[in-house]
Amino acid sequence: MVNIKGYSFIHKNSLTNTAGAGLYIKSELMFRERPDLNPNDDDVEDLWVELFSPFKESIIVGTIYFHPNNSVNEFSRNLENTIIKLNNQRQTFYILGDININLLSDSRLTHAYLNSLRSLGVHCLINKPTRFMHNCTPSLFDHIYTNDNLHYLYPGLFSLDISDHLPSFLIEFSRNKQHAPLSRRCYKNLNVDSFSFDLDDELRHNLSNISLDADSKFTLFLDTFIDVINTHSFLVKLSRRKTKLASKPWITKGISKSMKTKPFIQKVTMLNICKPIKNIIIS
Repeated sequence: MVNIKGYSFIHKNSLTNTAGAGLYIKSELMFRERPDLNPNDDDVEDLWVELFSPFKESIIVGTIYFHPNNSVNEFSRNLENTIIKLNNQRQTFYILGDININLLSDSRLTHAYLNSLRSLGVHCLINKPTRFMHNCTPSLFDHIYTNDNLHYLYPGLFSLDISDHLPSFLIEFSRNKQHAPLSRRCYKNLNVDSFSFDLDDELRHNLSNISLDADSKFTLFLDTFIDVINTHSFLVKLSRRKTKLASKPWITKGISKSMKTKPFIQKVTMLNICKPIKNIIIS
C-alpha cells in the first residue's frame, strides 16, 4: 500500500492469497462504505462506497476484481442484482476494476454479458485493449461501467509499463456548467513601497527557521505573500456578464464588439438588398 498525500485509503482484504480491493479517496470528500452492495460471490473481491458532495447528489463507486477461470454467468447474475438495486434507488454509479472478461472477444458468452449490462442502461466506457502479453492477442480485461447520462465523460488509458495492464481513467464534466462568481484584485490604490516593506518584514520573520525544507518554505512564502497582498489591495467580485466573458478568454474586446454590431449590419444589408426588389415588384 502506497500513502498518497491528500488521499485516504480504504481496502478490503482478500480471502485468498491473491488480489483484494482498495480505493484512494480525496481526504476532503465525505463517504461511507456500502457493504449492502456486495454481490456475495466468493470469486469476487469488491469494495463499494457512497461519495457525498454539497453541490450534487451522492454517487456510488465500486471496484471489483473477478478471479479468472470462474463462472461468468454467475458473476453476471450477481452484478445484475447489484445494478438493479442501484437503479431502483436512482443512484448514479461508477463500477471499475479488473473483471477478467475480455470484452474484445467475439464469443457468445461475452455478447450475452454485454447485452445484460446494456439492458440495464449501463455503458461500458473502455473499448480498447488494456492488457498486452508476449505471443498473446491483446485483450480488454479492465472495465469501467456507469449509468451516468447527465455528464460529459472522458474515459481513457495511460500508456505505462508498470504492469501488463494499462491503467484506465475517467474524467467527468457537467453538461450544465454554472459559471461560479469570479473575483479580481484591484490594484488601483496599491502602494508598492509600503507593500514591499511589509512583505520583506513578514518574510524575514516567517522564514527565519532554516530547518524547513524547500517545499515547506515555498508554501510558507506563498501564504505570507497572500496575507500581505490582502491587506494592501482587495478583491472585487465580477458581475455575471464579466464572469461569463472571463470563462472565454479567446473573446477579445474586438470580437465582442463585432458580435454586438453583426446583427445590425445584417439587418441593414438585408434592407438594402430587399428595397430595390420591393420597388420593382410594386412598380
